[in-house]
Amino acid sequence: EQETNRFTIRETVDDQVLRELYLIPFEMSVKDGKVAAIMCSYNYLNSLQACANKPMLTGVLRDDWKFTGYVQTDFFALKSTEEPLNAGTDHEMPTPLHWSPDKTADALKSGAVTIGEIDTALKRRYTQMFKAGIFDRKLVQTPIDFAAGGKAARDIGTRAAVLLQNNGALPLPRTARIITLVGKASQPYAQQAVSGGTMLGKAMGAGGGSSDVVPNYTVSPIEGIRAALRETGRSDATVRLVLVDDANATATIDGKPTSFADALAEIAASDSVIVMAGTNAEEGADRATFTNKDCVQLAAAAAAGTSLDWCVAKPNMIATTDPAGNMAKSSQTVAMLKAILAARSTTDVAMRGKTVLVLKDNAGVAMDPALLGAQGPSILEAWFPGQEDGNIVADLLFGRVDPAGRLPVTFPVAGKGFLDAISPRQFPGLPDASGKLQTVAYSEKLNIGYRWYDANASGKCAATAGRNPCVAFPFGYGLSYTRFTSSTPTLSFDKKADRYLVSLTVTNTGPRAGSQVVQAYLSLPAIANQAGAAQPPRRLVGFERVDLQPGTSQKLTITIDPASSNHPLGVWNAAQKRWIVPSGHYAILVGTSSAIGDLAEAGRLDR
Repeated sequence: EQETNRFTIRETVDDQVLRELYLIPFEMSVKDGKVAAIMCSYNYLNSLQACANKPMLTGVLRDDWKFTGYVQTDFFALKSTEEPLNAGTDHEMPTPLHWSPDKTADALKSGAVTIGEIDTALKRRYTQMFKAGIFDRKLVQTPIDFAAGGKAARDIGTRAAVLLQNNGALPLPRTARIITLVGKASQPYAQQAVSGGTMLGKAMGAGGGSSDVVPNYTVSPIEGIRAALRETGRSDATVRLVLVDDANATATIDGKPTSFADALAEIAASDSVIVMAGTNAEEGADRATFTNKDCVQLAAAAAAGTSLDWCVAKPNMIATTDPAGNMAKSSQTVAMLKAILAARSTTDVAMRGKTVLVLKDNAGVAMDPALLGAQGPSILEAWFPGQEDGNIVADLLFGRVDPAGRLPVTFPVAGKGFLDAISPRQFPGLPDASGKLQTVAYSEKLNIGYRWYDANASGKCAATAGRNPCVAFPFGYGLSYTRFTSSTPTLSFDKKADRYLVSLTVTNTGPRAGSQVVQAYLSLPAIANQAGAAQPPRRLVGFERVDLQPGTSQKLTITIDPASSNHPLGVWNAAQKRWIVPSGHYAILVGTSSAIGDLAEAGRLDR
């Protein structure tokens, strides 16, 4: 769960925590998705390297989950010849280094591996390849439908975006005639279509090899905004690009140098202001681990509310933890935002009512309190939009589509988040006895993500009016351009199928089409804590999305099946090495985010 020291990190995780948290997505993929292959990685888990971890690759994957596919290594992840084959790895990538003909022959000769193990590995891989028709299909070059791909990318991007805060600036008014796009000159967010990866600012995949995908085209933010204006008959509107230096001293307006003070006056005279900012983590680097003496310590920066404040010395190149890596320094993005919000508007609308912050990142952002609430800007989380960046953001800003996404992570208030509370032993790790290899202990147990905030809802995080003051935007949260109401949720039991049904009716009471996501959370009985690690107050057990036209309603039903692969009622008993369903009362809560103020009890069930 971390990129820092990814090739050598030693991680210690309890069996119960593994089963209830980290293995659940893999179990669902194997049992429900019927995946053909799984990749083993570089790190060590409970003293065993991932590609030589027999308890995982054979015990869990094949014996428990009945996986019939094959296990392939990440590039250069093998550390030896015999242990991975004995453990259940079937294929070395990208080339046979440890499984070369000579090394394999030597291992056979010594008895370290057997012909049977080699045959089994080959059968597993070739079985899946035959199932996929790889040997039967002729290799035919086919044209790529770039238009269809672009449409799909645009649809995915708009449906993934999350509206976090709206103080009246969104959708952008049709009367807006001067629209100013603002960004940092050292960052690509306002200048280019962005994705993650080794070239932030290039809309490509976030790694090397097959994930290094170069797009046929990209749409920059200003191109997307101008296209949207043309398509809505507003080609007479002016769109300007203001780029500000890291010290907030100088700027450019459409490429022409000026002072930040003069640029601020132009911004204040705009009808709509769109500020684009973000953060980045990539393959091999975590956002909070920059250690160059000339760089900002981002973990400390987050505590100061400046997790958006980074820039890099090389254009388009992200900062990483590579010892010879690229320099990161403060870009004063939050200070720039505060200056914009504090400016004296020279239009009829106050700055906070016409300013939008568009975030582009791949994880939760620690939010400065000055940006939150009525005094802050409207905030749209666009993630990394990719090649259709400009069109995606324009569709959302102008209200052509309703923001349909909901947060898959918690956005903390700066200085009050999980990363502010943990020790180096939890992240990024401490050296082992040799002083060379980093070890990480998952001592937070089951309390990660929204579970940690729920479990720590006391002291400075004591909930008030159903809101945790350490949380800026909770897991599952997202606003809409329309309004919804929901009926009182009900809980029923399907005795024949041994499953529970949570039902309610959602109505779109607003003026436009929109999406709502209803979520179900479950609280386990107190006896569940006796199995080992303390259980968090609630766990997500299901959700349903509905798209509704104005004035329409739809009944939604969330099914909670105790036998399903996500084990909604289950607790892993490490001593018995099996899943159990504790006896007692379970509370089912339904709502639109994990925040207790957004949840209503649907009922209680007894097991």
